[in-house]
Amino acid sequence: MPRSAATIARVLQTNGYATYALGKWDHLPNEDVSPAGPFTYWPSGQGFDHFYGFVAADSDHFHPLLWQDQNPVDPWRGRSDYYLTTDLADHAIQWITTQQAIAPRPFFMYFATGAVHSPHHVPRDVIDKYRGRFDQGWDQAREQILANQKRLHIVPADAQLPARPTDLPAWTDLSAQDKKMAARQMETFAAELDMADHEFGRILDTLKKLGEYDNTIIVVLSDNGASAEGGPEGTFNETYFFNGKLANFALNEKYFDAWGGPGTYPHYSAAWAMAGNTPFKYFKQTVHEGGTHDPLIVSWPKGIRNGGGIRNQFHHVDDVMPTLLDAIGIAPPAQVDGVAQQRIDGISMRYAFDHPDAPTRKTAQYFEMYGNRGVWADGWKAVVAHNPRPWKMFELHPVDDDVWELYHIDADFNELHDLAASNPKKLEELQKLFDTEARRNQVYPILPDFLSKKKTDAVELLHSHHGEFDYAGNERRIPEVLSPPVLNHSFTITAKLSSTDAQPHGVIVAQGGEMGGYALYLDQGRPVFCYNYFGNEHYIVKSTEPLPRGASVIRFEFKKTGEHQGRGTLFIGDAKVAEGAIEHTEPAFHSINETFDLGRDDGTPVSADYAGKDVLTAQLSSVVFHVDED
Repeated sequence: MPRSAATIARVLQTNGYATYALGKWDHLPNEDVSPAGPFTYWPSGQGFDHFYGFVAADSDHFHPLLWQDQNPVDPWRGRSDYYLTTDLADHAIQWITTQQAIAPRPFFMYFATGAVHSPHHVPRDVIDKYRGRFDQGWDQAREQILANQKRLHIVPADAQLPARPTDLPAWTDLSAQDKKMAARQMETFAAELDMADHEFGRILDTLKKLGEYDNTIIVVLSDNGASAEGGPEGTFNETYFFNGKLANFALNEKYFDAWGGPGTYPHYSAAWAMAGNTPFKYFKQTVHEGGTHDPLIVSWPKGIRNGGGIRNQFHHVDDVMPTLLDAIGIAPPAQVDGVAQQRIDGISMRYAFDHPDAPTRKTAQYFEMYGNRGVWADGWKAVVAHNPRPWKMFELHPVDDDVWELYHIDADFNELHDLAASNPKKLEELQKLFDTEARRNQVYPILPDFLSKKKTDAVELLHSHHGEFDYAGNERRIPEVLSPPVLNHSFTITAKLSSTDAQPHGVIVAQGGEMGGYALYLDQGRPVFCYNYFGNEHYIVKSTEPLPRGASVIRFEFKKTGEHQGRGTLFIGDAKVAEGAIEHTEPAFHSINETFDLGRDDGTPVSADYAGKDVLTAQLSSVVFHVDED
């Protein structure tokens, strides 16, 4: 984000507000996510006094990689009762009460939970509350949801459901065993949302106790439609999706009892996402209404009459900042930190607070994600489903082959009637508008294939280091994008260490965690290499000999024997002490949030061998990776 687009946090900070960010913060370059920074795009560089949360797309809720401001912290270590959303709420409450007690002033808090993004993690007793609640299946659930929406007057009385996508199964076609697995997926999702609601309620209770609730503006919104990234049958491990793979019910059923707890990283079936997006088509990642039409709740008892009312004006997330500034009475600044500010595209929604039936003041809005693109203007919408099935996002086709659709949203709010053929003039008008907005907002070139970009970045990293990556001693929280790019390459790890202990233990180097990755570690003095394939298969190469006392050199060699497979050999000094086949390696990602660590493993363990004893008890002086540039 350029300095010409200061965040609302920075604008409010310059006006005397205390500013806090909690939870998910992933809108920054991945290569900046380390203790070395730079911190320009971290919360501290974007106008927040304090930050407590995770700097990744998602997080394990039992063993998160958290940061307090710019410092790594591990609040879950040594605890069996830790849960991320509870921890975030505890910090939110502490900050509010401390600030109000010591130096009362207005505050801005950004509270972004990890729920209900994958992984759907939640304590077992909360899942048990929902047992049996979804046994009717996704098809009947859609009907029930639509009926509820009509009863609440949030959809038209004559609204109809779009057809179920042909590659999502009908509930009646599932076996009894698969229905049980599918129902557990939704029970867990509901339980995680239940927990998030409960913890957010604790924050609201704190505001009420302090007498601040009625004059606090609270904005609750979702960032996209329900996610289909779990694929048609869901997945016990979201990393499958990021590697272009799909799990199935048979594989998922192996994890039924653990589903939602440690040892899983689950995501529900795309068919549950279909139900969650009722009555719209498609999902998160698409720009049809199923991907972009989200709930927005604004509470301000002292500033909004007709509380509890419904507003149906078209607005977009870029309207939230202008609305808050308008309500507070702060004009958008011409300059922030000496930098001239660009125009704010959004408009204030405050006009609708007290005038529920006022005409929409928004005139146009473009959308684009992974090649899916569209534009809304004056009640009409032109849209392209470049890839309507997010679970197949790596199956690419030319953008030029895309077919545009046209909908009159004011009369057809859930896009059931494509008017592209009957109204080509309107379609052409909107296509031109999209092109104008896309150029103004630096959308071009359209790049649907982020996986190729990742591979290109890895090759550039490899060549810039000439295949050599040297580390002097212990390091932690290095993002995967800056770690040695060993995927699909032969490589060697050489570690120099010393120990006076007869049986040292702990991690020499680890990348990833319990749902996928690799680690070189010591177990009762013996060097071990483990390759964890999606948490489903573990390939162990373990020395038959312990390390001698004093200085040692451990070398692990991985030689490719085929695509995504190879053979590992361990040496102590020049002596070969173990070897074995590694039949499967992950093709694209080890993890999207676990890090590369030396001398410890900051997240979940790659191998259960060192769970709870990851900190290396030997003295590590050097770790060198050589990655073949083939």
